[in-house]
Amino acid sequence: MAGFFKRTGEKTLKGVKRTVGWKEAVTGWGLMKGAAKQLDPRELKNKTARVETFQSAYKRLGLTEKTLQANYQNLFWQFWGVALIAFVGVLMMVAQCVNGRFGSLLPGLGFLAICAGLLFKSSFRAFQYRHRSLAPVQMWMKFPGEWAPMGWTLPPPPLKKTVSEGIASALEREARRERQALLQNKKNSGDSE
Repeated sequence: MAGFFKRTGEKTLKGVKRTVGWKEAVTGWGLMKGAAKQLDPRELKNKTARVETFQSAYKRLGLTEKTLQANYQNLFWQFWGVALIAFVGVLMMVAQCVNGRFGSLLPGLGFLAICAGLLFKSSFRAFQYRHRSLAPVQMWMKFPGEWAPMGWTLPPPPLKKTVSEGIASALEREARRERQALLQNKKNSGDSE
């Protein structure tokens, strides 16, 4: 009797698998899993991105001083053009609000967000070109005077510190603050006891 149920069950299972397309589903699942693994940001990370210097990228792309300066000038004009357009957009939003049309604020804020992204992109790239360093955004944030691209100067105006020294000193300051906070907490907890 057990053999009957086993054969009937296997026959039914094969029929269901054939109807559903089990082999194709398993193959498709494997393909989807492989695609998901390839699209995983940890897998997409370029392993050489952190070790490439500005000079090696400069050589790899075959740039010259003239093309570097032309790219900087394009970023300069892009920044100031978008800044002008954003300023006009703000003026239009204020005028709409003065006239009592508050419905235009939401699209206006979306427009300003797009402008902010474009301003950041051109400013950050111009900062990297000007200082000939693949500096991280953290370093760019430490020099507000460099947020708006100015004219091309060679050599670039010196930063207060080089990029690596600036990051190292920022990490040291952060560690010092953490040590001071820890000592203060110990002191406060010792006083309360």
